[in-house]
Amino acid sequence: MYWRKRNRDDVRIGETYPTIIRDSTGSFTIPSVVSYSLDGRCIVGQLAKQQAAANPLNTFYSVKRLIGRKFEEVQDLELVYGAAADEQGGVQLLCPARAAPLTPQEVSADVLRHLLQLAAQALGGSPPQQVVITVPAYFGPQQRAATLQAAQLAGIQQVSLLQEPVAAGMAFGFGKPLDAELLLVFDLGGGTFDLSLVDSFEGIMEVLGTDGDAQLGGDDFDAVLAAWLQQQLASSSSSSSDAAPQQLQQLPPEGLQTLTGLEPRCEVDPEQAVALGAAIQAAVLLGLSSGLEMMDGSYVEEQHNRSTGF
Repeated sequence: MYWRKRNRDDVRIGETYPTIIRDSTGSFTIPSVVSYSLDGRCIVGQLAKQQAAANPLNTFYSVKRLIGRKFEEVQDLELVYGAAADEQGGVQLLCPARAAPLTPQEVSADVLRHLLQLAAQALGGSPPQQVVITVPAYFGPQQRAATLQAAQLAGIQQVSLLQEPVAAGMAFGFGKPLDAELLLVFDLGGGTFDLSLVDSFEGIMEVLGTDGDAQLGGDDFDAVLAAWLQQQLASSSSSSSDAAPQQLQQLPPEGLQTLTGLEPRCEVDPEQAVALGAAIQAAVLLGLSSGLEMMDGSYVEEQHNRSTGF
């Protein structure tokens, strides 16, 4: 995300608006997939995802599930690549293309470096050094610390962590002084599923509670779809083959509406909401926007002097 002067055709935040940076293919969503080759190359994003089948043991995905965790907490995860415990009981990733194992922080740092380069290309300058990184609401101190370590490895000098449900709420326009809302934020990502209750009142946003499954996400839906496709190919019956994937994709939002009796807010693209909220928070921290106060405890953590304002 980056900020430009306001244009009447874009989202307005004060006198500026946030713009999502696209990659070379024109996509604004970058898969958090990293692939390493024997010649030392590191590929990130869609290209890494596309060649995962040809290089499975050196291609890493869903590292967010592993970062800052003990190996005994994640050892039952079904991963294509290898993982083991390090000397401190943490997680290390086995990478045959490298001389030594990798940590989840190192893989995450490569994702961040890729994003920084995209930002530098879009801005026509050096990679940004002041960054807002969003994290799940359930992330504990060890996971937050590991995320900050990944940012350090990527060369980022100043970091603020922001809870993802708060970022989503900000993207939908909540958190302004006149708002008084109780929000239920439904977040289904690639590796995790979260439900958070967020209070927005008089310019303050507070996460009242969060729950979910740190081991359930889009990767698991992909596995279910792959198994379903295999069954379809094996059965030669195509009577319902066209409808089932679309029906499966509709289950999460329809199930949520049935459980809560509430109509989901859909005016912001769900794939962009958290990034948009992070950009809004960056504008607040840099003094480009005002009227927001975050009440999320230790989640506003920086690797710098707090007097800088970022």
